[in-house]
Amino acid sequence: MTPRALKKWRQSTGRSQEQFANWLGVSRSTVNRWEGGLAPVPHMVRLLETLEGFQEALLSTQHQLRDAQDELRALEEDEGIGHARLTGQENYDHENQHQPPLENPMDWEK
Repeated sequence: MTPRALKKWRQSTGRSQEQFANWLGVSRSTVNRWEGGLAPVPHMVRLLETLEGFQEALLSTQHQLRDAQDELRALEEDEGIGHARLTGQENYDHENQHQPPLENPMDWEK
């Protein structure tokens, strides 16, 4: 990671050098030296940037899944489509909480 990339990443997180340093457990002057190119940026910082990117991607995916679930619920309510039909469980016995027995593949030849 270049000093410029480190500074850009820090700024994108909305942290000051002091806040960034506290988050990493180093002094503000250390962050200043990294950003100024006076000291190499440790691999740990690069790893944290990568992990933070993964976290953002996971949160985005989680929000998309929740939105899809909300849309599905709205569709069920608007269209009167039951959950069992949308999930392929039309024969699910909701009262007794069990599915009908599966077909025996041996019976397929008959």
